[in-house]
Amino acid sequence: MADKKLSVEGQRLVDGMRLAVKRVIEQAKRNDEELVVWRDGKVVRLKAKEL
Repeated sequence: MADKKLSVEGQRLVDGMRLAVKRVIEQAKRNDEELVVWRDGKVVRLKAKEL
């Protein structure tokens, strides 16, 4: 996918998703919460402060 060029709308969508993920991580850090992520084919729970 890195080789494909995105349309303006597609790039805005990607940028919006990155911003949303960043905000979720920041909120989880403030509230000392865990995030659940997929890593190496396994579901893993991480403290947000570890990211």
